[in-house]
Amino acid sequence: MNIWLKISFIFLLSYTISLGQTPIKEKVILAYKIGAKDSTILFRKTLQYDTSGCLLQKQNYYYNIREKGLLVKEEKAFFNTSTKSLTEEIINYVKGKEPVRQKLVTRYLDYQAKEGDSKYILRQLFDKFGELAKEDTVTYDKEQHLIELCSYVYTGSTSLSCNYYTYKNDLQTQWTTYAKWTTINAKGAVVTRTRKRRDYHYKYNQSGQLTRAWGKYYKKRFHQKLLYDKEGEIKENKTIIKKRVRQVGMKEKPSKKKYRPSKEEHILTYHEGQLVLDLTLVNKKEINKKEVTFENNLVKTIQRSRNEALLEEIIYTYNEALTVIKKQSNRYTKQGKIHHRTISYYDDNENLIREEQKMGERTLSVRTYVYDDKANLVEQSLSTNNNQSLEKTLYITEYY
Repeated sequence: MNIWLKISFIFLLSYTISLGQTPIKEKVILAYKIGAKDSTILFRKTLQYDTSGCLLQKQNYYYNIREKGLLVKEEKAFFNTSTKSLTEEIINYVKGKEPVRQKLVTRYLDYQAKEGDSKYILRQLFDKFGELAKEDTVTYDKEQHLIELCSYVYTGSTSLSCNYYTYKNDLQTQWTTYAKWTTINAKGAVVTRTRKRRDYHYKYNQSGQLTRAWGKYYKKRFHQKLLYDKEGEIKENKTIIKKRVRQVGMKEKPSKKKYRPSKEEHILTYHEGQLVLDLTLVNKKEINKKEVTFENNLVKTIQRSRNEALLEEIIYTYNEALTVIKKQSNRYTKQGKIHHRTISYYDDNENLIREEQKMGERTLSVRTYVYDDKANLVEQSLSTNNNQSLEKTLYITEYY
């Protein structure tokens, strides 16, 4: 009997180059499901980068976990350095049917190794028929501030949503959102509707720190206030959201009022600039709470509660060099007992090398990681308590 586990793997498309680290030219990732008799490939990913660490090409293949060798999905991407555009194609293979293709084209203003740092000006999604289904446009001013972000949807009733941003002295002062869509009125005629969905405003102190924000999003009104100490360190960040909630009544005893007011408070409390409390209240009742403790300016514990009941606790352990060597996450039952634990171990470079999942004292699974001398992942393995392998992922790296 084959034992298998669905792989849960997230891979960042872009690779960040640290100071002094050898840049990666190509990375091949192979993932296998280990069975009682043989192994079945889960996916194969090939990613190629330039010397700055930006993704130039990728070609990924995903296979059926039950039918060996059956391709179910393919992803391709190519970055054109002259036009600064990334073209991604996704192909889904459905058994007994024609392949379903989608294409995404992104035109960049600034293409960076870290995807979040990249600035794009156009993104277009084409559906399985090759027709343009969605289009996003981004506009920047001369100072490279984002001033407009619009999204057009061309399927069904066409719609447009645009976000506008204004600035003063390099600080954002306003954020508004307008929505426009086509519909059919009572006379059967096609008409265009426009609504302002968001209107946010921001105020700053002489040091350029945000002190107040307020506005409206749909029918929700919010007000945010930030406090700082004499040294300019943040002390508190409090946001209040007011809205109306539909009343739920019984058929025999309907509610007297259709709506009731609701007040949500989100309070962030800091000590010496470090977050120590994250609290959410609804109508003065505690809903979510996160408490953080520190030791030597490093996070020691994190506790998360819901409806005043402890939900999770994370405990960090450090060595003499003050680098993390162990992290333990405990999940609690409603009775306050630990029912699940995740224990993670790290090497001297804070690379994750082993992660154990436990239920009580019983080990459910163990995931191990191996790195090369450049701190890049070489192998990732998942096994059960009796050391029986479930899956393995290999990382084959070629350097410039």
